[in-house]
Amino acid sequence: MHGTYVDHSGVQRDCDLDTVKVLARGASGIRKGWSGLLAWVPEHHVVVEFRSSAPDIRGNSLDEASQVDRVYAAENYGLAPELLNTYL
Repeated sequence: MHGTYVDHSGVQRDCDLDTVKVLARGASGIRKGWSGLLAWVPEHHVVVEFRSSAPDIRGNSLDEASQVDRVYAAENYGLAPELLNTYL
């Protein structure tokens, strides 16, 4: 399954969602009120936060994804540095 995310330089990148490894789920620290899923994207060796807004009255929601750094992953999702060192 195909997905996209924005890297640190602002470039939109393609990724294979079937290969990502989910690291954590929680609330996004980038978009308040949105849910977040932190995942390792092995084809680009990056950690990405996939975000979704709460659905509106019609059931529609917005989705986006962007690369995040180890500080954000540790502070927002509580991931141990040892785990992040495995990926970053």
